[in-house]
Amino acid sequence: MGKQGKNVTETRREDWGTPDDLFDKLNDVFDFKLDLCASKHNKKCDLFIGEDQDIMSFGTLDNICGQSDYIWINPPYKSNGGTKDFVKKALELSGSRGLVCLIPVATGNKWWAEIVYPGFDSIIFPRRFGFKGGKNKSMFDCAICIKWSNKDLTVDPIEKQSQLIVKNIGQLVDIIN
Repeated sequence: MGKQGKNVTETRREDWGTPDDLFDKLNDVFDFKLDLCASKHNKKCDLFIGEDQDIMSFGTLDNICGQSDYIWINPPYKSNGGTKDFVKKALELSGSRGLVCLIPVATGNKWWAEIVYPGFDSIIFPRRFGFKGGKNKSMFDCAICIKWSNKDLTVDPIEKQSQLIVKNIGQLVDIIN
């Protein structure tokens, strides 16, 4: 199999592990309490929803984390619409909590117009990443999507984003470069 064939096969994977350096920088800003889509080998928080649990059947996260906590999600990257379903469910479950997602960029897809744009307060398009478990950088662009927690929305989201950028300018610049 030629090099292109290997890359195509690798992009069909669904379990792209979040790069540690990216997560650590985001975690310094958001202090995540829950990893919503994880496995025992790639979890980013002590509290996580694993492969053996059906996240789609969850009705609430109230017994798992606090109302003002931040949740991390790097959902399975499914070409048949599964990523959309995970992001939609994460937004529903987050309630007043903050939510930060790392998802493949699909700005022309209908689900971005229906779910991502209206559901998130800030979207950062940093670059392609070298995901954990991957041999090369991904063959797709990614976005970091942020929904502020209600406690953080007492300040205007743009002002809050500006405060975070000023407060954590070095970290956020590192994230997007």
